[in-house]
Amino acid sequence: IVAVFTFIGTLMGSIVWSTQTISLISMLCGKVAQSIFALMNKQVRYTAMMANQLKSKSSNSQIGLLMHTMESMEDQECKEMILSYSILTAHGKSMTLKEIDTACEALMHDHFGLNVDFDVEGAIVKLLRERLVEQTSGVLYTATPLKKALQRLDKKWDNLFNYRDTAKKLDKKDKKETEARAGYQNAEATLQQNLANSDRDRAKVVSRLKEQQDEISKRIKELEEKMTGYKWRTG
Repeated sequence: IVAVFTFIGTLMGSIVWSTQTISLISMLCGKVAQSIFALMNKQVRYTAMMANQLKSKSSNSQIGLLMHTMESMEDQECKEMILSYSILTAHGKSMTLKEIDTACEALMHDHFGLNVDFDVEGAIVKLLRERLVEQTSGVLYTATPLKKALQRLDKKWDNLFNYRDTAKKLDKKDKKETEARAGYQNAEATLQQNLANSDRDRAKVVSRLKEQQDEISKRIKELEEKMTGYKWRTG
């Protein structure tokens, strides 16, 4: 850009240009500068956009890595339980933790060529918690028969989310609340009716008393009129 402007300046200094030509060259330089600045602004905007995308992708990849690690750990624990139960079932009799650990590591080496340190304690603890393995004599472990183990797992799975019982409890609770609310409403309506009846009875009594008072006032007035011309004897 500096070289272009230097060339234009040198060219304009050595040659006499008309006013129209100078105006055209100035407009051309302005357009070139405007295009250059627009290109630079787009480059800055795209750079910022790419940085935001990289930041977002990096954050998502970290969350995805964490979820993948957790799923891998759960999958590994499940495989350890299955392998331990299979060894106990295939052996057909009680085994110690050391025997189970040795058998699992030998199976992994013979079939897959892997030398692993099998976590037999964690696998057996989980199997005991799920009642898929029984502990005998303190140090011996026996696999629960497969049919019985499947029944226990099926029962636990079926009762994991017991929506029906929850719905029944909610229905009973709602029914009790509805009945209590209806009782309150009936009691309130009865009280209002009694108050209305009392107001009517009170109004009748007041009306009757007023009529009696008017009648008494009328008789007193008549009596006063009759006694006005009456001459009382004195002495």
